[in-house]
Amino acid sequence: MSQAASRPDLFGRSKDAPKPGLREKLSVGLLSLITALVVWSFALGTAAQCFQFAVAVWEGGTREFMLASIGSLSFSAAGLHYEGQWGALLAGTQGLVVLLGLGMTLSPGTAMRRFGSLVLMAWAGLWLAGGVSLAMEVPNPSIEDFARIGATGVIFLCTMYRTARIWASRKKPAKGAKSKG
Repeated sequence: MSQAASRPDLFGRSKDAPKPGLREKLSVGLLSLITALVVWSFALGTAAQCFQFAVAVWEGGTREFMLASIGSLSFSAAGLHYEGQWGALLAGTQGLVVLLGLGMTLSPGTAMRRFGSLVLMAWAGLWLAGGVSLAMEVPNPSIEDFARIGATGVIFLCTMYRTARIWASRKKPAKGAKSKG
């Protein structure tokens, strides 16, 4: 038996294990649907906000997704703060990259889906890192800071789950490609 034949799948089962039942298929399907809804709504919402920020910052001003303050001092999350024309360019580029990542996850090619899922996971990771860094800046974090970290943590876990599902799927040959054997 080769290594590939006995390699476990996403749930730790070997390839020769019994097929999953209806209940397991439904639970995996429901979990996949929920995580897809979370990831897509987060990505579409933040990409749209990035484009709005790009327009507003280009015309002058400052925008940020996350902000923490202590008295008169304020801190913004790195990578999620936009100011000036370079900030407008950064916001527009981030929005475009997120939309491209979403589009790549719909691609029939496995490598393209995998790269798109990594883009979305990096975007969610930037948000999680921003929320944690802001909570660390403030001496007494509020319940809002903890809620922000919890929400971005759930979004990051959803993108990790989707990425793991995509990476666990086997590569499919391209249309018209000859199979070996």
